[in-house]
Formats: sequence, C-alpha cells, structure tokens
Amino acid sequence: MDSDDVEWFPKNKAMCLKQDDDLSEGERMEEMLNGIGVRIDASENRLSLTTEKRTDKLLRMVEVIMRQQKEATARLEFMSDAVKAQGKQLARVVARNGLEEMDAGPGGVQHGRLQSAMPGNDPIDDVASLSTASLAGGEAGAGPRPAARPAWEERVTVEVLDAVEIPNGGSMGALIARVSWNGEPRGETETMWMGPKPSWFVGNKFNCRRGGDADRLTVNLVRREQKKKGSKKKSEGEVVAMLELGWPFLKEAVLQGTKTYFPLVPSGDFREVAPDCQIGLKLS
Repeated sequence: MDSDDVEWFPKNKAMCLKQDDDLSEGERMEEMLNGIGVRIDASENRLSLTTEKRTDKLLRMVEVIMRQQKEATARLEFMSDAVKAQGKQLARVVARNGLEEMDAGPGGVQHGRLQSAMPGNDPIDDVASLSTASLAGGEAGAGPRPAARPAWEERVTVEVLDAVEIPNGGSMGALIARVSWNGEPRGETETMWMGPKPSWFVGNKFNCRRGGDADRLTVNLVRREQKKKGSKKKSEGEVVAMLELGWPFLKEAVLQGTKTYFPLVPSGDFREVAPDCQIGLKLS
C-alpha cells in the first residue's frame, strides 16, 4: 500500500471463501438433473396408475353392458318361444273347435278328423286350411260372416273446436255455437269472445244419430253481449255466421279423423268485416 502497488488485487473476479464441503458447478448441475428425473418418474407413475384405474373401470362397464345384453337376448328368446307355444296351442284349440262344428257337413266329425289325422294335414302346420273350416261358420254351405259396420254409420260425434277470422265487432261478450242435426237442435257451447280466434273447450261435443245419406249438419254462431248494468238478462245479438253441410262433406271429414276448417257464411254487418271466417270441427 505504501508503494502504491495494487497488482495483487483481483480485477473482474469475485473472491469467495471455498470450504471443503462445497460442490463444484458440475456436481450441482448433476444433482439438479437427478432431482428433475425423480420428479418425472413420479409423474409417470401417477399417470400410469390413473390410466390403469380408468381402463379397469371401462372394462368393468363393458362387462356389465355385455352381461345385460346377454340377459336381454335370453329374455327375448324366452318370450319368443312362449309366443310360439301359445300360437301352436291356439291353433290346436281352433282346429279342435272347427272339427267339432263340422258335424253337420257330409262325413260328419269322423270325416274331418280323418282328414286332419292324415300326414301333411296337421292343423298346426296348415293354418290356411284350418282357418277355412273354423272361420266360415262351421256349417256346410254357410257364407262368410258379414263385416262389422263402422261406428260412424250409426252415430257421428261433432266437436266444435275454434273459429278464425271473426272480429268481435267492437263489443266484448260471448260467442255461442249452436249445433243442429237434420233440423233438430243438439245443443250449444259458449265461450268468451275476446279476439278473432275464439275457442270452445267445455260442452263442445255433440252426438248425432245417423239417418242416411240425407243427413245435414247446421252450426250457427250467435253473439251474446255483456249484461248491461241494471239488466237481469243477457241480451242476445244477431247471428254472426252459419254453416250447413251435407253428408258427403261430413263423411270425408269423418274419414280424415282430424280437425277440419269449413267456410262460414257471415250474416248482417259481419259480411264486410268477416268475409273469410271459418270454423274448425272434428267429426268422428
């Protein structure tokens, strides 16, 4: 220091006190790499364990599904065999009844039994010949039984559902649908008239007995205004519109079996405000 000699002082270097237990840079790097490898191995082990658990769970689910499928298949086969057995038993009963009813024909019961006992004439295997003897009525010369008449040939049900394109004319109230069959009143149903599409839900089905091809249906829509203050009766307005249909149109609607809209004939002032009004009916 006295001679101003500073060459001994280290320049651009850090002076550290090295101890015997300190590790070199290479040893530190190796230790760090070993730690990373340990963590990677642990992660792989956890991932493998999770994958094995999920695989086992999926395999168990597949086994359960396959077992249920086998059980369902077995039940279907059992039901199919039971149905076949019942069919054969029914065929035997029908064959036996048919043979017993053939007593009035030529050859009597013995003839029928001989025919059925011959090889190739088993009634179970030959249902066509069996049905000919049993369904024809069992008597010689008897024709086939007449088919049952459809219900609409005896009675028709008229259901009033709704109407469209009928403005209320500026007067709130009720709209009544009056149904007549062949000129005779069958009843009426009433609903609140709040807009251009009134609907009927209560008491809107009417049974009508068929009379023939001359049957006619008449539906009148009548406005009933709100009861005025101090009045004990509800005032009925004019007929808004009407419908009259003959049996050809009614039969077509009956065969369709769904709601059908029929054009109404408006009356009075409603001819201008409701020229396209219709009523929805369901006939069955």
